[in-house]
Amino acid sequence: MADTAASARDENIPTGEEIAWAKSIRTAMKAEGMPKELREAANAMSDFFLLQLAIVSKGKVPKAIKRMNKYLAFKNQYKLDDLSYEESTEWALNTFPGLVEGTGSLDVHGRVVSCLNYAQWLPAKIESDRDWSMSCKFFLGNMEASVATLAEARNGSVYLAQCEGIGWANFSMEMEQKFAQLYQESYPMKLKSIAMTNGGWLLNAFVSMCKWFLTKKISDRRW
Repeated sequence: MADTAASARDENIPTGEEIAWAKSIRTAMKAEGMPKELREAANAMSDFFLLQLAIVSKGKVPKAIKRMNKYLAFKNQYKLDDLSYEESTEWALNTFPGLVEGTGSLDVHGRVVSCLNYAQWLPAKIESDRDWSMSCKFFLGNMEASVATLAEARNGSVYLAQCEGIGWANFSMEMEQKFAQLYQESYPMKLKSIAMTNGGWLLNAFVSMCKWFLTKKISDRRW
């Protein structure tokens, strides 16, 4: 038991290389000539988030800056800093009861798994700009819950969606495009796979329709 606890502590201690990556990224973000918002983010972000960004970017400064610019733009577009996770969670639970069936379990590779019931997702219930902001904030909160430790940042995360009973009412191209802005090279999380099961031919149609705006890397991990 003691060895297991020690191992868990060790895997959540940043390596010297990761610390060097983080320092380089923060310095680059604060450099003269960088957008004001990026410089402010460099000062405000926690050491953990900075390490998370460094790990996901594999220490590549241009990649980290590109990711942060996209992340900040997404948050500004939907005014996510004006909303709390508590209110977005309450909104989601009332609007889409049963959508999220759990986040936090680990698969055999040590990756955090989020389980969703796609049949409970009904985009027609998103009726206003505020509803879109609420849904984006809720989704961001779910992603943040998938990266609570450095070990989880290194191992990555998995989404498992139960799709039994889905229909066209569960699909929205607008929704897919909006959320893709967040999980595709924006928020620093290693998305290892989006497994969607029991959806039949209709699920294949949904996935095919999304491929034109997804990168090959993300598209290959969605099945």
